[in-house]
Amino acid sequence: MDIRRKFRIDKLVNALQNQDKMKISEAAALLDVSEMTIRRDINSDQKLLKLLGGYIVCSISLNQSQNNFYFLSEQENKNVAAKRNIAKKAATLVNANDTIFFDSGTTIPFIIHEIDDSLPFTAICYSLHAFLALKQKPNCRVILCGGDFKSSSHVFIPTLTHNEISSIYTNKAFISAAGVCVAKGVTTWVIDEVKVKQMAMDNTEYSILVVDDEKFDKVRPGYFARLDEFDALITNLLTSTDISHYLSQSHIQVDITSK
Repeated sequence: MDIRRKFRIDKLVNALQNQDKMKISEAAALLDVSEMTIRRDINSDQKLLKLLGGYIVCSISLNQSQNNFYFLSEQENKNVAAKRNIAKKAATLVNANDTIFFDSGTTIPFIIHEIDDSLPFTAICYSLHAFLALKQKPNCRVILCGGDFKSSSHVFIPTLTHNEISSIYTNKAFISAAGVCVAKGVTTWVIDEVKVKQMAMDNTEYSILVVDDEKFDKVRPGYFARLDEFDALITNLLTSTDISHYLSQSHIQVDITSK
């Protein structure tokens, strides 16, 4: 399926988690496309949505398919205010002519949006959502890694040992996570992403962990780094006593955006 079509289908499935049906006109307005495009999408080779009169409905139970729409349909609308504040701070770290790695995760597009359009910089990414945000920056050179496309998180996982992420040294890397724990380290829901995050951190001058407070003291399946492997942490609130104590004794630069 075409990547943009896949993106639109996923957005509609996400919207239908909170309602039984949606008018075609509403879907077109939501995605900023024509009603004809919506009809073509629904009548393509996808099996999740169908047309019923002038409405779009899910053809299967969302509970049966929820694992296929993990982050971008379930997580992107959570803790948005915190992510925006984190993004504003993170964007101030981008300088002219930087080469920057942008991870996957729902905070990353917010960071990209906040970067000054006048800044020239090079961006390396493997996430479709990061790519779509970066290509809106008029002075950004975007390098999108190819590989095995994962529809659950909309990322391309490199299949070769030598790839853009392993071969290009960056000034900074914005890294997202689903769990941050002193004892168990920094983790992600998506195990396929572990090697990508590790490659990015191995090949950067400055690793920046960008997470909201909901991620603290959580442990997810995919371990990719110790907390002390990061140079900086940007978050909205530091609610964990263990992490706060650890950071006070570490080299990590901490920025708390709610202060």
